Amino acid sequence: MGGRQSSLRLALRNPGVAAGGGILVLLVAMALAAPLLTAFDPTELT
Repeated sequence: MGGRQSSLRLALRNPGVAAGGGILVLLVAMALAAPLLTAFDPTELT
């Protein structure tokens, strides 16, 4: 919890770090979601 608070404080001090971290998290989330989305085929339900 403390580590998260300190990183959040750092992000508030440095918007560039916050933007870079947000983009990195978004890329990781997309990379993790892509296989799930491709594995889930809506046409199989019908």
